Amino acid sequence: MKKELVSIIIPCRDLSKSKNIENLKKDISFQDIDYGIEICLVSGISPIGRARNIGAEQAKGSIFIFLDDDISFGHQQVLRNIIEPLMANKNIGICGTSQSIPPNSTWFQRRCAKEIAHIEHSVVEEMTDVGMVATACCAVKRDIFLEVGKFNEKLLRGIDGEFSHRIRKHNYRVVLAPKTWIYHPAPRNLLKLIGISFRNGKATAFVDKYYPELNFDLGTKNIILALSRKSKKYRLWRFVKEMAQGIISLKLIKLISKIAYIIGYINGSISRNVQKIN
Repeated sequence: MKKELVSIIIPCRDLSKSKNIENLKKDISFQDIDYGIEICLVSGISPIGRARNIGAEQAKGSIFIFLDDDISFGHQQVLRNIIEPLMANKNIGICGTSQSIPPNSTWFQRRCAKEIAHIEHSVVEEMTDVGMVATACCAVKRDIFLEVGKFNEKLLRGIDGEFSHRIRKHNYRVVLAPKTWIYHPAPRNLLKLIGISFRNGKATAFVDKYYPELNFDLGTKNIILALSRKSKKYRLWRFVKEMAQGIISLKLIKLISKIAYIIGYINGSISRNVQKIN
């Protein structure tokens, strides 16, 4: 009997400079999975939504697994655990994993994970319905992916939330697989953190300016149980509150990240040029 084919789609900014691709391929080969596998690498395409869509167009499998190129698996059953819920329940639209920083993370990376929301997502003991799963590692059936309309190629940030929202609008469930996690590194130093925070702020301003209806609030909890739309006034109030908490509790990394984010947001807000999507 012919095995079901699973397409693993991995976008990377520059394949020649990606330090983790070979390790990730090895990680995939060690997975305990009873399916045929093809790996679709997409290099040099941005934004990431477009790269994933191009990978999906090339893929031949009936199930798509999307991976970021810098992750590693928490154990050998990760892929099996995110595929099997899709096969067992036709109402599940997308299944993702929890997320931790690697065991060999530096002091700075561990501090980032403690102070900044969404770097880590708590591991759940049973299958959990959530507002959003991170597309750093998730599985979706090909027919559902095409039905809901692929990834949004206009967005520079918030792609995961917008895609999960559309899946739920089509009356499918968005779930986290139990006892399943990946390792996703935090920024390795302060300069990297500042750069990422600045770009995130600028990208959020881009979405607010051109696609405000697609900007979903993730909240401040590590597990995103619900997505919602919040006003700019509310988001500003929460931002100021979090900065004040960072000062009072001496969470300096969080405070620096917030300052870089707001500078990026201001930069994006006053920019007169629409950022080109290549």
